[in-house]
Amino acid sequence: MKFLLWSRGGFRVHFDGPASLAARLRNYYRDTATGRFDSLIVAERMFDHPLEIVHTNNLPPERLSEASLGRHLNGCRIGFDLGGSDRKAAAVIDGEVVFSDETRWDPYFENDPQYHFDGIMDSLKKAAAHLPRVQAIAAARQASI
Repeated sequence: MKFLLWSRGGFRVHFDGPASLAARLRNYYRDTATGRFDSLIVAERMFDHPLEIVHTNNLPPERLSEASLGRHLNGCRIGFDLGGSDRKAAAVIDGEVVFSDETRWDPYFENDPQYHFDGIMDSLKKAAAHLPRVQAIAAARQASI
């Protein structure tokens, strides 16, 4: 439920299951520190309502809303992907790739924040060197499961 709350958002959860579990969920989101945090951030701050757990055996139909995000390719932009084994950066001018680079790195065992900062800045500067100006930097995101 935590994943759905954070990935889909909302303030009302309709639950079709044992009444005792619905009561435990209500208590969790009302009485525990982690549950209160989720309720506060997602339900109250994003949707202006306290989190409600509605126990029902008649679930309402799913409501989806979609909005196309991104795909703004005009201007001078850097695309950046920070992975566990490499960093990728690309420079794009009005949708045309003018530079692309992939650099191997192993950040997992590096405890020094400067290592991470230096690596990220190295990739961004390499891409920026191929642009007359930088108007936007976009980080790649992993596809949802």
